[in-house]
Amino acid sequence: MDNLDIYRSMPLDEIMKKEVVKFYMEILRGKRKSFPKGTLENKENIILIFRYAVEGIIQSKREQIPLLTTKSFKEYKLFGLLNHYRSIPKLIKFVYKDCFVETNFQRVTKGYWSDTKNIKTYFEQCLQKQGYTHQDIPQVAKVETLVSWGFSNPLKRYGHSPLRLINALYPDEFNVSDFESVPQRYWNNPNHARKRIMEIINEENINFNQLPIKVTQEMLIKYGLSTLLKKHNGSPSQLLLSLFPSDFTLDQFRKTNRYWKDIHNIKTTIDSLLKKHNIPHHDIPKYFTKSFFREQGLYGLIQEFNASPIELVNTLYPGQFEVTEFQRVPNRYWYSRENRIQALRSFCEKRSISREDLPALTRSYFRKFFPRFISLVDRHYDSKFHLWITEAFPEYTFSPEEFKLLVGVDGQLCDSMEELQIHNFLCGWLQEAVITREKIKFINPSSNEGYYPDWIINQGQQTIIVEYFGLYHSNKYKGYKEKADRKIDYYRKQDGYAFLPILPEDFKDIGFEGIKNKFKSLL
Repeated sequence: MDNLDIYRSMPLDEIMKKEVVKFYMEILRGKRKSFPKGTLENKENIILIFRYAVEGIIQSKREQIPLLTTKSFKEYKLFGLLNHYRSIPKLIKFVYKDCFVETNFQRVTKGYWSDTKNIKTYFEQCLQKQGYTHQDIPQVAKVETLVSWGFSNPLKRYGHSPLRLINALYPDEFNVSDFESVPQRYWNNPNHARKRIMEIINEENINFNQLPIKVTQEMLIKYGLSTLLKKHNGSPSQLLLSLFPSDFTLDQFRKTNRYWKDIHNIKTTIDSLLKKHNIPHHDIPKYFTKSFFREQGLYGLIQEFNASPIELVNTLYPGQFEVTEFQRVPNRYWYSRENRIQALRSFCEKRSISREDLPALTRSYFRKFFPRFISLVDRHYDSKFHLWITEAFPEYTFSPEEFKLLVGVDGQLCDSMEELQIHNFLCGWLQEAVITREKIKFINPSSNEGYYPDWIINQGQQTIIVEYFGLYHSNKYKGYKEKADRKIDYYRKQDGYAFLPILPEDFKDIGFEGIKNKFKSLL
């Protein structure tokens, strides 16, 4: 054990009593310009000063410490410490020994990514954290995903190609066809393209002489050849004729993609579809889906509109249909704040819902009149309909009473009367603590669920997650107990947090004494 570990594990209240920390507090207050000569030559002083700054003043959570920037060092007058180590990661790894690895920091040590073992280790950590398996690698390995995981530098080393990077980490384990994208200029080599086409027709059990009839735009896109198609104006005939010029002629191919460039051809085809299937005009959004166009052999048509039936319909019938009338909206459509706002405003306008009626748009209302909005609010507003309404109608001012919201003694909102009673009790009992409701989101990768704890309580050196499971023994909501058990298991494993679950029997039967006893058990 390192002698300095005494200072690394020392409680904060003891650190605050140290003379060197008192010097540091005087520097922060402007009463002293610098430390006494030789202070920073002692490593224990560096540990004490840095820990007090980070844990006592900045109050960073353990996982946030590697994200400290030079701006923070300047603001909290820590450049003297930094000069001894010449890098933030080195200083932090010295003070918090064995707590962090290179990839916890915003920048890794020079040359770290030149070792493929380091890249592979971190990549597999990311896979595990996100819940992916080895078989998922080709689907996961996209530029935007890898960059978001912190692989900008490794990607650059391999020509910004996920395929080349993954092949360096796992030689000969994956084929080009396993990936959604290929390296730049890969398709410039016609041999690559010819080989892939032959693989496709073998897989589809297509005779070579049937290639002009059987190989369609839809099929080529399905097998990941959209980039190759774009090089030939999206036309299967142009592509295949360029690869097999002596085997086929243009007359042997079906209509090329240019056919759908003419809006007149599109309107004629759609009118024929409506008549053939006896589809009323007002039911168009209900019938027009991707699978419907596939079944009609018209996937090439829908591809002209980014594979979106909504885009096709809005082009032909602008302003006549709302996006919510369609069976499905585009992927990640509701991730756009503007789309969520427009959906609610259009919904209310169409139904003449006035400002006075907006607070009545509750879960019960949408369950009866438009259930599809419930999942939107559950995902993007943590099931709080008033947040969606106030965001969508910024021109109006609402009071908590209009939404029948429960407001605690400190102005924070609660979700039930029992939570309100607990909240007000905690505010009165833990007067020195900082009590925050539903402000920090946790992601459980094993179930892909997001949780906002009922309370985060900072009390002394402890940070406590408190959750009230008021319906734990109730059958009112299907799956409630199962989700509660997942939360309990997840919260108990969180480093840097104590966890205190409150069950109905801890509160309803014995009142606040049960909660007090639970808190005392953490001390």
